[in-house]
This record gives sequence, structure tokens and C-alpha cells, in this order.
Amino acid sequence: MSAAAEWVEIAAASLGIASVWLAARERMLSWPLGLLNVLAYAGIFWGARLYANAGLQVGYLLLNALGWWRWRHGGAADLPVTRTPRRAVPLLAASVAALSVALYVPLARAGGTAPALDATLTAASLVAQWQLTRKRADTWAWWIAINVGYLVLLVGQGLWPSVVQYAVFLGIAVDGHRRWWRDTPGAAAT
Repeated sequence: MSAAAEWVEIAAASLGIASVWLAARERMLSWPLGLLNVLAYAGIFWGARLYANAGLQVGYLLLNALGWWRWRHGGAADLPVTRTPRRAVPLLAASVAALSVALYVPLARAGGTAPALDATLTAASLVAQWQLTRKRADTWAWWIAINVGYLVLLVGQGLWPSVVQYAVFLGIAVDGHRRWWRDTPGAAAT
């Protein structure tokens, strides 16, 4: 990796950390920083042949725009943190499974790196990001598991600034989980 590419990865990781930290604190600035982060990571992941994660950045781009719009027009303070309806959980899990299978075959054929893990983490990340746009407290449990998976994947790729980013993300996700569940004490699943 060139020195310039490493600096781009460091900058992207820094933006990602700031974005996720702000999201855990329900701050609007999370979304525009997230947009910058995903633009940089599209190129980083493409270069590492993590094709699903490169494509995931397009999904993140759209979901960041949606999240920014929802939080802005719903009012970040007015859009309450809620729990995922129980009836939606099997649908979310099935979505991850179906998308993982759908992504695996083309990733394997394209010679992608770690296609099964790449596909599964990409699918789960889309679901978790969708949950974040809706301010679902459960999103942070998803992110905890996803971040552990990314640590395994990125260590294998030697993407060290990104490894640091996902280690920090893991800590932020634990904190976000605590904060958002605290904001929904005793709330019944809606």
C-alpha cells in the first residue's frame, strides 16, 4: 500500500470513528461525516478486493442520506429511540441470510477476498444501518457482532488503520447500546 493510500485510509477511518461516535450520541453531524467516510472507503475496499464491502459503501451512501433526512425532518430529538418490533426480527434475520447467499456467488466468481465473510458482513451491515436510520436501540447489538466480524476480516487483509477504526467502533457500539437502551427503559416492543 502506498503512503498516500495509507493516509486516505487513516482519514477515512477518522471520519468513520467521528461519525459513529456522533450517531451514538444522536447528533445530526454524524450523517454528513458518514457520507465522506463511505466515499473514501468505496475505493479502499475495492483496492483490497473486498467487493461486497466496496458496493456496501453505495448502500451506506443512500442510507446516510436517508438517515440525515429522517433525523433532520423528524427532528433528531423528536425522532425517539425505539425497539425493533418483535415481528420484524425474523424478517431482518432472513434478509441478512438471503442477501448473504445472493452476494456470495458473484463474490466468489470475481475472486473476491473472503467472499462468505464479506457477503455476510455486508448484508448484516445494511440491516444494521437501516435500523440506525430508524433509531432502533437494537442496532447497536447488530453493530457489536458486525464489528467483531470486521476485525477478523480486516486483520487478515492487513488494513491496520481500518482495524483500529473497527476496534474503536466496537467500543462505541457497546456504549451506544447502553445509551440507547437506557433511552427506552421499560418500553414495550412497538
